[in-house]
Amino acid sequence: MFKKILSLLVLSSVFIGSPVLSDENSSVVTLSMPEAVLREAVAQSLPFAIDTSSQSIDGKVFVKKIENLQLNDRSLSALLVLAGKDVSIATKIGGHQLRLNVGDVEIECNMSALVRYEQKSSTLFVKPAVSDYSASGNGQGNELGTLLVSLLNGREFPVKIEKLQPLVTDLGDRQLAVDLTIQDIIVSENMMRFNFEPSIKSIAGQKK
Repeated sequence: MFKKILSLLVLSSVFIGSPVLSDENSSVVTLSMPEAVLREAVAQSLPFAIDTSSQSIDGKVFVKKIENLQLNDRSLSALLVLAGKDVSIATKIGGHQLRLNVGDVEIECNMSALVRYEQKSSTLFVKPAVSDYSASGNGQGNELGTLLVSLLNGREFPVKIEKLQPLVTDLGDRQLAVDLTIQDIIVSENMMRFNFEPSIKSIAGQKK
């Protein structure tokens, strides 16, 4: 999912003129994306599935909507709408482990999250905190909501960032390939900043 968003951001910088900045004394290229552009990129990536990685929940759980996305210092906040389809949860009744069928459910909640990027592993880590949720559905939404909150809160979710394809320009008898390696991803107030380390290579073209 994040690769899709990042590709949209890079394309946006080309086609709508978002600022790409580089310090004259540094080889790092910085792509700064306003909050509004990121909102649009996220909206176009929805819905996406959530891997709960838990034996407590069966079924499909996904993010249906992300609204009021706001960027702050190394964090973000948003209103989430989570949807579950054919969901069942593990519960205990009278000392016996049972699986309770919930069915279809929607949960609306407020979410804030800390965001950090680890260059060594090319991984973006998101640590959410969910609060103020309400559920609708087939009668067991509140129980599922409580379980989801306990699964999400305090966990750091890794998002592996795949390597971007090189930007290739045809120069007639040769091609110029620009590799962009992500050095850092920084969230700040109203802005997300991508720091790239470029590597430029000339490739001999094929004779016609």
